[in-house]
Amino acid sequence: MSKLFIHVNCPQAEFEYVLTSIEPADPGAQPTSLHFTSDTLLHRGNSEVYRGQLKGEGDEMVQDVVCKLVERDGVLSLKSEADLYETTLKPLQGTDVPEFIGFFYGISPLSERPTACMLLQYCGNDLQEDFTEHPIELRVKAMNALLRLHQFGVYHDDWSPHNVVADEEGSVRVVDFNEASMHTCEFKSRIRLYELAPPDAGFPCPEIHEAALGMEIYTPSVIGFMGFGFDVRKIKGPETLVEYASRYITCRTKSDLYAEAVQVLKRYRDHYEHRFKPTNDKAVEEVAAVQ
Repeated sequence: MSKLFIHVNCPQAEFEYVLTSIEPADPGAQPTSLHFTSDTLLHRGNSEVYRGQLKGEGDEMVQDVVCKLVERDGVLSLKSEADLYETTLKPLQGTDVPEFIGFFYGISPLSERPTACMLLQYCGNDLQEDFTEHPIELRVKAMNALLRLHQFGVYHDDWSPHNVVADEEGSVRVVDFNEASMHTCEFKSRIRLYELAPPDAGFPCPEIHEAALGMEIYTPSVIGFMGFGFDVRKIKGPETLVEYASRYITCRTKSDLYAEAVQVLKRYRDHYEHRFKPTNDKAVEEVAAVQ
């Protein structure tokens, strides 16, 4: 059984207390002590997440880790997340998710409430900005990580840039499995970089479809105009949009609609046209086969 001594001293919080590891009893094991020291708060919401240094009693090695702290109702949820790391996600630790270090439980001397924390390897900061603000190579790495989660039976259910972290070398890890559930993924094919997005209706996995579209791994196959959606493969020009929309939009002249349709198609073409041109860019070729 291990004891975790937590020492937090940052502008947003300052406290110290002790938690105990939750692990199978081993009569022959010697008690160990771990010390977590932090001066950096990364996130505050339903949980508090701190980055800091972890060191064992009498151990010179220091680990760069993240400590996720919860109280009361969050304890059971965090225990479920820790269990997921120790079971289903174990083969993906160190590659697609951070390495799991331990789960600790106790009573906070500050609030006198049940308190728990999970320690994980620090793997960089979250992406923060929208996925599309990041290089396509990084987005493909994140997409591949999500696909592997699904291959191992995990539906993340909270996919966002805040739940993907990246280090200075560009390696990515998926975090925050608070909403995750077990999942038998029906998506068995490949995603080709920049291919037109297939229709969401009938797509075998909503999370995969939404992620690939939201990160612009897929190219949007629907153009919005005046509240209507048009399949880009069936658009012959501005006339296609105007002919349909003018049946329902009677407060605008066809010439006004036409002018706006021209701009809508131009914006789409300017943003995505490069995707349909042949390229000799080896970097693009190497990320083109998302699996």
